[in-house]
Amino acid sequence: MRIDDMEVQNVEVESNLVSPAGTIGQLDATDLTVYQTSDLQGAVTAGSTLEVDGATTLNSTLDVAGETTLGADVSVTGDVTVTGNVTAADATADNHLASYGQLKFSVDSLQENIDDEVSRAMTAEGLLNDRADSLAGAVASNDFDISGLDT
Repeated sequence: MRIDDMEVQNVEVESNLVSPAGTIGQLDATDLTVYQTSDLQGAVTAGSTLEVDGATTLNSTLDVAGETTLGADVSVTGDVTVTGNVTAADATADNHLASYGQLKFSVDSLQENIDDEVSRAMTAEGLLNDRADSLAGAVASNDFDISGLDT
């Protein structure tokens, strides 16, 4: 049977609903399985679990309310804005995002190095001052000795 245009308020399909070359304007279903390519235009709401096998392209905004788990690598082209915290394992490669603990450890180590260098420099400065005072005393003594030779 072929029907070109039909308006029906309620249809119950027990087996298959097929529209190989047509358009279904609104579909409310308890369970929907799409076996081939589907181009969904407009708002699509999934009240429960949405499972997609294969590549999926989203050309607009994806809003997720609730916890989300991504089970593989994620690649983002563009900016990522986060309100809240991002939790991650410690970085293990140069191109990994460092954790707060790793950054704090690095900052603390750097501060220890700075403190050690300040201490070393102050000690060296003290030694130089002592040596300069010693040399100034030796020069003054030599000046006295030299002035004794002129007379």
